[in-house]
Amino acid sequence: MVALPAMACALAWAPAPHAGSPGPRVGAATAALESSPWGDALTVVHGGLAPDRAPLADLTALAGDSWAAPGVAPGPAPSARAFHAAAALGGGVVAVFG
Repeated sequence: MVALPAMACALAWAPAPHAGSPGPRVGAATAALESSPWGDALTVVHGGLAPDRAPLADLTALAGDSWAAPGVAPGPAPSARAFHAAAALGGGVVAVFG
């Protein structure tokens, strides 16, 4: 067994307000894109459960310090779901499943 030294500082979460950020949720799927058709690295967030436990189907993306609703491919969007997965496939493509 290895003993790890105690941390010398205390860490705490703090809100990072950004205009257009998605509302509170649990069970959302996220994926990080190194580059996108918009030129920036993105963190994409899809779905989850709202505080009232309603399933969500929204898609938002964080680029730098700005949130936006990214464009999506033609066809049906993923339905509302929670505790699912998302994977960055490259070329700005994110697959949502589960």
